[in-house]
Amino acid sequence: MKAWEPWSPSRAQSALLGRIEQLLGRASMDENLAGLATAFARLPEKTRLRCRRQPRGDSRTDTYVRVEADDGSQWLEGVIVDGQCDENGEFDLDDFFTVFTTIDKADGELIRCNGANCHVAIL
Repeated sequence: MKAWEPWSPSRAQSALLGRIEQLLGRASMDENLAGLATAFARLPEKTRLRCRRQPRGDSRTDTYVRVEADDGSQWLEGVIVDGQCDENGEFDLDDFFTVFTTIDKADGELIRCNGANCHVAIL
């Protein structure tokens, strides 16, 4: 279709429903990130200061990931709070990085991961 042509009702409906689904997914992720940011803020100050990037509870600034061992035996979801960054400021997921998670402990914990030995998916 050309940019100036009207959409068919089915195409407009599909585009609208796709966008709504995307926004609901982002809202759910931001809710998870807000919980992580709150838990992170309760860590001792000395622990928080060791982390290069403190979670803010916002999917536009936080890097929310799922990390899984290559053999699938262990996994976690959380926000990356420290690690090597590339020239664009993005975390190098093939190197060592630290994830803050509340999967096993409600108060949260810092887990150091080696990206070369696991599968990392940005959520």
